[in-house]
Amino acid sequence: MKEKLNIIFSKYIRLRDTDAYGFGNCCTCKRLSHYDILECGHFRKRRHLAVCWDERNAHAQCHECNVRDDAVDYMIFMLGEYGVDIAQDIIEKSHVPAKFSKQDYEEMYQYFHGKIKELLKDKMFTIKY
Repeated sequence: MKEKLNIIFSKYIRLRDTDAYGFGNCCTCKRLSHYDILECGHFRKRRHLAVCWDERNAHAQCHECNVRDDAVDYMIFMLGEYGVDIAQDIIEKSHVPAKFSKQDYEEMYQYFHGKIKELLKDKMFTIKY
């Protein structure tokens, strides 16, 4: 269930961060790419379960920036997007151990599934979800 959640969360983040035609900018280098090429990058990496599916912690990124894992560029984006308090909150929460039940994963999956359904109403393209 965790892998299904990761997949749908990635789709949601990329849809959220793209325009009606599926184009969006990488949060760190600002390169314009299509939904199909963008990846779901995380400010605090996915291993930090407490913030793994926090919408403020994930943004569309190009492949190069996502694998380069440049914490400085991502921090600059976070400070500009949310300010120091939210960035600090995410960092602090990332250090808190988290454990989720199967029901928790299912509820998060359904939540993001619903958000995708809403976002697709304003898109000029479709995806499988």
